Amino acid sequence: MPCRNCPRYRPRPATFVDALEVLRLCELALFVVDPDRYRAIFPDE
Repeated sequence: MPCRNCPRYRPRPATFVDALEVLRLCELALFVVDPDRYRAIFPDE
C-alpha cells in the first residue's frame, strides 16, 4: 500500500480480495473462540 503522503495515493475500493481477507479473519476468530466448531466446518485444516 502506498504511503499516504504520495500524491498518487487513493484509498483502495472494496474488492473481492478484501472480502476474502475478512472471511479469513472470521475463520481465525472462530478457530480461537470455538476450535471444535472450526474443525467441524473446516475438516481438512
